[in-house]
Amino acid sequence: MLSMACGPGPAGADGGDTPDGGGVEADAGATPDAGEAADAGADAGPGLDAGDGPDGGTGLDAGVGGDAGVDLCHEGLTGVTGLVHHVHHFVGEDGIDVWLTRDYVGQGAGSSSIYEATRLSVVQGDLDVCITDPDALTYDSTHHNFDDSVTGVVDDQVTFYLHVGMDLEPPYPFVTTLERRATSDGTVLAGPFVVEQAEDDESSWPF
Repeated sequence: MLSMACGPGPAGADGGDTPDGGGVEADAGATPDAGEAADAGADAGPGLDAGDGPDGGTGLDAGVGGDAGVDLCHEGLTGVTGLVHHVHHFVGEDGIDVWLTRDYVGQGAGSSSIYEATRLSVVQGDLDVCITDPDALTYDSTHHNFDDSVTGVVDDQVTFYLHVGMDLEPPYPFVTTLERRATSDGTVLAGPFVVEQAEDDESSWPF
């Protein structure tokens, strides 16, 4: 698997080479100060960046890191249509930024669309993750795309889980959430955190 850290800033729309080769790189970089919103100590409640990793931490920081930058993570993948290599950008509480690049694969039942994930990056504070290996990414397309989900695995230990579902209460909005899970048994270690489409994302997510 190839995993690289992602620095601040949205995915660029220019061309360029995509990231290449290598396995998942994971290092235990410093976590934010305990007083910061991104920290997730046991007394402060779950957050994205706990620093404790998958063995009992309550945040999404599992010691993953690197220095690739968001633009490199999604570089050259912003497509000429909204369906091919389209970069979706989400923002959430406490400075969460999520970028998903997905490709349209084909037509499903009825008006459903089948997608595959090409890139997934999660950024908050010292947590900078970019997953590019197709074997580490899974996109679960559902009927009418009303319950789609994306998983990205890092070091066979941590799974980032992005889910979109329809709220069954009027006016029936779509709600997108992010979780960090233990890959071994699916235990939710942090989240769910609600994320919304960023202002720079004009796509028709989740369709």
